[in-house]
Amino acid sequence: ATGLRDSCRQLVEDKQRLLRTADDLHRGLAFFDGATVIAKKLSQPSLNVVSAEFLGLMEQLDDCMAYLEHNPSFRDAAKYLQQYQQLHMRCFGVFKTQLGKFLDDAALAGSKASTNGTANALIQTKSTIEFRSVARMLQPTLSFLALRATPQSADGSNDPGTPEMPSTSTLRRYRTILASLRRLYFDKRQTLVYATLRQRLVALS
Repeated sequence: ATGLRDSCRQLVEDKQRLLRTADDLHRGLAFFDGATVIAKKLSQPSLNVVSAEFLGLMEQLDDCMAYLEHNPSFRDAAKYLQQYQQLHMRCFGVFKTQLGKFLDDAALAGSKASTNGTANALIQTKSTIEFRSVARMLQPTLSFLALRATPQSADGSNDPGTPEMPSTSTLRRYRTILASLRRLYFDKRQTLVYATLRQRLVALS
């Protein structure tokens, strides 16, 4: 009876160990299989950069790249990493395109101000309010990008030895796109301010 119990216990332990191994393999494969799914989602016209779905895609890309960067010996790891890096840049491109559209819409009233006579001040005020509204709307996504551009691990420990630590190239990409987005916002806002100033100077002359 004792021998039978020991055999049963061993079988249970073996089963649990195999299940853990299978789970580990499944989680590891997910880092290789996610590229196709992410690419399809990025191609959806309805994708909105201020949505939780977009932030989820960015997080998934970061996780996949970090996993492959810390496991370069895996078969085809370099090939898959390159795919994820390309998708990463696509995410940035989508964000920049939509940001430009948001800002263009906000500045539209200001661009029409020169034809509206005494309504100029009201239109410029409306444009300024819309710019601020865009900034508030994008704040969660921009905060996410800014956080990812800092050299800290996923748990916030700033421990360079943790596996979740993003690579230097990933940090550089985030910093580059952040600088580009800030420049885009500044340029659009500057255009609106200059238009307002020019019209006021014309009115005073």
